[in-house]
Amino acid sequence: MNFPLFLLLTLFCYSLANAQVGINTLNPRSTAVLELESEFGDGSFGGFMMPRLTSDNLNSLTTALTSNDEGMLVFVTDLREVRIWNGSLLQWEILFTFNNSSPVANSIVISGTVRVGETITGNYSFFDGDGDPEGTTTFQWYVADDAQGTNQSPIPNATNATFTLTADEVNRFIGLGITPIALRGTSPGEEIIFYNTTPVAEEIVLWINEIHYNNIGGDQNEGVEIAGTSGTDLTGYSILFYNGSNSSVYDQIPLNGIIPNVSNGLGVLNFAHPGIQNGDPDGIALVNNDGVVVQFLSYGGTITANGGAANGLTSIDIGLTETELTPLGVSIQLQGSGNRFSDFVWNANITATRGTINLGQIFN
Repeated sequence: MNFPLFLLLTLFCYSLANAQVGINTLNPRSTAVLELESEFGDGSFGGFMMPRLTSDNLNSLTTALTSNDEGMLVFVTDLREVRIWNGSLLQWEILFTFNNSSPVANSIVISGTVRVGETITGNYSFFDGDGDPEGTTTFQWYVADDAQGTNQSPIPNATNATFTLTADEVNRFIGLGITPIALRGTSPGEEIIFYNTTPVAEEIVLWINEIHYNNIGGDQNEGVEIAGTSGTDLTGYSILFYNGSNSSVYDQIPLNGIIPNVSNGLGVLNFAHPGIQNGDPDGIALVNNDGVVVQFLSYGGTITANGGAANGLTSIDIGLTETELTPLGVSIQLQGSGNRFSDFVWNANITATRGTINLGQIFN
C-alpha cells in the first residue's frame, strides 16, 4: 500500500472512531460534526462551496423534500441566492441574495388643507422586495410652479413628514419627496416626489366683527356678524353661545353662506339670532368646520367653557357691554384699519351696520 493511500485511510478511520470529520485538519473540534480548515498544507487558502443548482434543479429537489430536511442549504446559480429549507412551512426561504433590490415609497399622498397656517402631512407605504425592514426614511418638501414640478425648489429646513404652510408658498404647488431607506440590503431607494394638484391658498382669516344682544325695551335685531377672507364658505361653521352662570352652551347657530368681497379680499356676513343672553358674563364662540374654535369672546367678564367646542378655553372679554338702556339701532363693533381681528378695537353704541363693513372700519 502506498503512503498517501495509507494516510487517507488512517484519517478516515480516525474520524469514524471519533464521530467527527475534519477536512484539512487532523484535530477537528470535539463539538463539531464537521470542521473545515481554510488553509492548505502549502500555505494557500480555500473556501467552502455549498451545493449549487439552477432554479429548475431546485424545483425538482423540492418535490423530494420533507420536514425532516429542514436546514438544507443550496446556492441557486441563476437567481444568485442562498436558500434554506423551512421544514415547518415546506418551502425555501431566501437566506441571502446578490440581487437585493432597493426599497420603494409607494402610494404617496398629502393630507390636510393646503392653505397658509395649516399643517399638512405626507403619507406613504414602504415596500422592499426582499422584505428588508424600513430604516430612517427621509423627507423633503418642495414648491413648484405647477403640479408637474416645474421650477421646483426644496423648502429650507422642511425635512419632516409634516409641514406648516406659510405665506411664501401662496399660489404655488406643494410637493413632498420621500427617500425610502431600509435597515439592511440595498439602500437608499430612489426619491419619489409627489405634488398636490391645487396651489396653496391664502390663510383664512375670520373673526367676530359686530355684536348686538340688548337694548331699551324689547330686544331687537340681535345677532352676530362675522368678517374674514372673501370666498370663505361658512358651511359647517357654527356660533356657540355660552351661559356665564354655568359656563355651558345654551344655544347655537349653524352657519352657511360665502363671505363676499366687500373690500380688499375681505367681507362680512351677519347672522341674526333672537334670544342672545344679556350677560354678565356671557360668551360667543366661533367654531370652524373641523370643530376647532376660531375665536371665543365674552362680554361682562370672562368664561372658562364647560363643554362644547370651547371646552376648557377661557374667553377674551371685549371690555364693553350693552344694557337695558342701550338705544335702539346700535351695536358693539370693531373699528379701525387692517385685515385681521387684532388690527381693530371695540366700540359701543355705534349705529348698527349688519351685513356691511362697520362705521369707522377700513379693510386693507
